[in-house]
Amino acid sequence: MRLREIKKILEEVLPHINVNTSERSSSPRTYILSESSRLQMAINLLEKTTLFSDQISILKEFSFYNTNSENLIIQDAEYRVLKKEFGLLNELILGMINSLNIVIPEDNANLISIKIPNPQSFKDVSKTTDSLEKIFSQTILNKDIGGSFRIVNFDTGSYWIDVLFNGGAQVLHLVAAISWGGAVVYKKIQEGRLLNEQVRELKISNDAQVEINSINKEAVNSVAQKEAEFIYNSFYKIKDPEQIERIKLALNELAELYSKGAEVYPSLNSSLEVSAEFPNMKSIENIESKVKKLSPNK
Repeated sequence: MRLREIKKILEEVLPHINVNTSERSSSPRTYILSESSRLQMAINLLEKTTLFSDQISILKEFSFYNTNSENLIIQDAEYRVLKKEFGLLNELILGMINSLNIVIPEDNANLISIKIPNPQSFKDVSKTTDSLEKIFSQTILNKDIGGSFRIVNFDTGSYWIDVLFNGGAQVLHLVAAISWGGAVVYKKIQEGRLLNEQVRELKISNDAQVEINSINKEAVNSVAQKEAEFIYNSFYKIKDPEQIERIKLALNELAELYSKGAEVYPSLNSSLEVSAEFPNMKSIENIESKVKKLSPNK
């Protein structure tokens, strides 16, 4: 999980890390604890961050977490422990948010986060950054687009890179289109690989396997060509057939990164419209090309 996602969850959970109680007229002293479901939801959401596991485990043992009732009566001893544990957890969460605010640059709608394939060496890191440089320099730095980009953050303890794009809304829409088109090419590559595996299991002749490999390559090339032409017609105004080849190269580079485990996400502050233009990395195998769905602007 990205540090930005963790920070967002912590900020969402923090207002709910408290107990809403009222003292009853009783002896011995008891309290009514309200909004049990709110506390349960907060604990479950916080657990997704994998932080504060000791505190969460303690709180899960209390009655509020294991009830279907919104309101329940608790004894004075339980009330005191809950106040103490929730108070401690509140302080820990607030401290973590403050630390993340120092480490993570302020979020920006023009920022995207890229999960790079897990590197085994510095050479792997270099290859990945070279590929990303090719992808964006061949598309974003074009005079017709007038965009630019720069790395603004590495998420500590993970393989996430935050890249800030400048040049207006068109640049971000283009990045989303490239991310989507690369995913479509990746899907086609995966289909070809699956077919090759099935062919090998059938133990057909080498000549037939070579022919199938050739057909797969042609199919991938055709998909990449169509996706590149679609992006070109949608975003570029100056007639430059060579730019189609540059976009095609970028799509193939990105598809290869996807196959190694790379992921691309829009900013957490992106509008719903922009976010929807990026592929859903959790179900990338189900992605569909936009070529047949949309008509080019040009």
